[in-house]
Amino acid sequence: METTIRLNCPRCGAGGQVPSAYAGRSIHCKRCDTHFTVPQPKLADASDKKLPSLDDLNAVEEVGLAPMTKEEIEHEERVKAKLIHLMKGESKLEKA
Repeated sequence: METTIRLNCPRCGAGGQVPSAYAGRSIHCKRCDTHFTVPQPKLADASDKKLPSLDDLNAVEEVGLAPMTKEEIEHEERVKAKLIHLMKGESKLEKA
């Protein structure tokens, strides 16, 4: 059985779960299209005795979080590069 990571979108709060193999990877929320990184799974604390009930587990809304596509990653990298150039004052508009 594959373990999963339960998480919420940092922008809209939509909840979901992804395979633990996605830890550290960028994903996007299908509800609001926010891109964010899947956190590393938390290790269970031995003092944490309370387990969620089946009703709690079944109540989580699945919204469809998905890994970013190659095109989305490339687009994000291009946007970041442009922002870095703008922040460094390397804009062609400023030189004109």
